Amino acid sequence: MAFSFVGAFVAGVLTLAHYLNALVPCGNTSGCERVATDPSSSLFNIPISLFGFGAYLTLAALTLLWTLGIRRSTLQAVCLAIGGLGTLISVGLIEYAHYVIKATCLWCLASMLVMGLVFLIEYLAWRTTVARNGSLKIELPLFIVCAAAAGVGIGLAQRTFARPIPILIDRQLLAAAPESVLAPATAHMMGSPTAAVTIVEFADLACPACRTMAPRVEEFVKKHADSVRLLFRHYPLTKVPGHEYSEKAAALCEMAAERGHFWDFINEDYALPQHPEPKDFRKLAEKYSGPNAMKRLADPSDPAWQRVKADEADADKLKIGQTPTYIILAPGASRSVATSRNLGDVLGQHEYLDQIK
Repeated sequence: MAFSFVGAFVAGVLTLAHYLNALVPCGNTSGCERVATDPSSSLFNIPISLFGFGAYLTLAALTLLWTLGIRRSTLQAVCLAIGGLGTLISVGLIEYAHYVIKATCLWCLASMLVMGLVFLIEYLAWRTTVARNGSLKIELPLFIVCAAAAGVGIGLAQRTFARPIPILIDRQLLAAAPESVLAPATAHMMGSPTAAVTIVEFADLACPACRTMAPRVEEFVKKHADSVRLLFRHYPLTKVPGHEYSEKAAALCEMAAERGHFWDFINEDYALPQHPEPKDFRKLAEKYSGPNAMKRLADPSDPAWQRVKADEADADKLKIGQTPTYIILAPGASRSVATSRNLGDVLGQHEYLDQIK
């Protein structure tokens, strides 16, 4: 029973992170973020972790009932089935994350191990059909303590996620930066050139959060096309695992822009069902970037490379540390910064909302 509540805590934290659009700690990797933002992390728009949370609570409840002597053999069989199915699904999801998403989520691994232990315990209990004397005296208080502990743990996690989100940017540099650094005339634009509100996005073409946010931002800009515009700036994080090819991808994207296919390249990249690999970018290059695109990558003086480097230099001047980073500009309003987790809240502030039609 105790393991069921441990599993409920893990799944509950992942579920909260999903609905609060927050990120859970994941050691020194971005694996948890990459898995959480992949389309496979949800089923019918419901996070997989919520199904796990329900399964763990069901196992805890059924375990309590059989310790009370209620249809012991039947409940043991049901628990064994849930534990076995949960273990198979967990293993399958970990394998999918490893081979398809090419990321490892430590929280998902923990859930898989807990579900495996629960299944093993349920199997041993099923093999041992003789009820233990005094089990009620032990199991009922344990049920109450574990339930309270899991509830307190999830509550603390919610309070942690609800804290103000740290923005990795130097605000003093942002306030002092000239308009040419933030919104140069050469930046790729979506929306009206005369829009009152400008969203400057620094993004990485291999970034899971950028991928998730892209259709939402596009929908918002198109809905308010007369009053909101989007300026796209490249900021490939090549030192982050899984992003090693992102700078070359940005250069290929700029080559596509020369042929009038910038947004086609961006949209198809972000529509890929998994984290893009070099071969994915090469296919996009063959389609949009021209016949000499791969040869041009070898020339650091190529104009496409120079445009990418110019965006990177501006991002470095602002000391931007993550993608996507959004800078919000509007007449009479202070310059604001947002991430994928709070862009909607920032745009909902009165100084911007009053200018969005």
